[in-house]
Parts: sequence; structure tokens; C-alpha cells
Amino acid sequence: MDIDTSKLGVYDVEISLNERIFLSKLEIVDVEAPIVDVKDLKLSFYSELTPDMFIEKIEDDTECSVKFEKDFVKKDGLQNVTIIVEDSAGNVTRKIATL
Repeated sequence: MDIDTSKLGVYDVEISLNERIFLSKLEIVDVEAPIVDVKDLKLSFYSELTPDMFIEKIEDDTECSVKFEKDFVKKDGLQNVTIIVEDSAGNVTRKIATL
């Protein structure tokens, strides 16, 4: 039986040892945080702003959500913004961008 270890899930396996067969389960889980590239933005003060606008690239094997670390309040001038990307397994990446 070949198991595709790139696919998350629980698989039934048979282990053969000394002419005996043991049944077990193998669980493939995601323990890797998403790989994220962010970009800095320049916007007018009144422009709409969402965390997705800072994302250049997300690499992960599962679905990811993107949010600001805390409620974001726009101010005049440059400011750092922390973007959080979390995959469906709960692994988190934090990135700082400038607005």
C-alpha cells in the first residue's frame, strides 16, 4: 500500500513483523507554517484597506486566512502593520509591512 504523504488525513496501515500482521493508523498532519511574502503599500488616507492587499504570495498545502494582528487604525505618515496568515491546521506566520 502506497500512502501519499503530501495529502493530509488518517490512513489505515498494516505492519508485518515476524509473520504477524498488526493494524494501525497513520495520521499525516500539517506542522509547517505558511510561507508568506508581503509588500509595502502607499495609499491615500481615504482608500479602503484590507490585509489581503499586503500579500504578494502565500505557499501552503491548506487553505489560509489573512488578517491584521490587531484592529488597524490609519494614521498620517508611515506605520508598520502586522499581517497574520493562518492555515487550516492552525499554523501561523506573522509578517510586518509598511503603510
